[in-house]
Amino acid sequence: MEITIAQTQNGPMMAAQIETISAHRDPRLIGNRIRVYDAARRYKIAQSTLTRWADRGLLRVLTRAPGVLELDEADVAMAVALYRRLREMASAQQAGRWLFELLT
Repeated sequence: MEITIAQTQNGPMMAAQIETISAHRDPRLIGNRIRVYDAARRYKIAQSTLTRWADRGLLRVLTRAPGVLELDEADVAMAVALYRRLREMASAQQAGRWLFELLT
């Protein structure tokens, strides 16, 4: 996956060839089950954010049962890395929108 971010007069936005971010799913993590609570602690991101991303289809859900949400750790690691990089260039809300556009 490749993302391009351009700086415009109104701030950063996805476009042209100013900066490219490459993100790949770590093959060592693919298929590793990680509960939302553990992922939030390991990757230092809110549980509610991970749950929202899973609900929107950005993260592969491996198990969903009452009180249990297990995600594919490779998806979590990639999405968090992308989000943090995008967050350096824009507000949290805008970075979240970009992430959703990129991963859906």
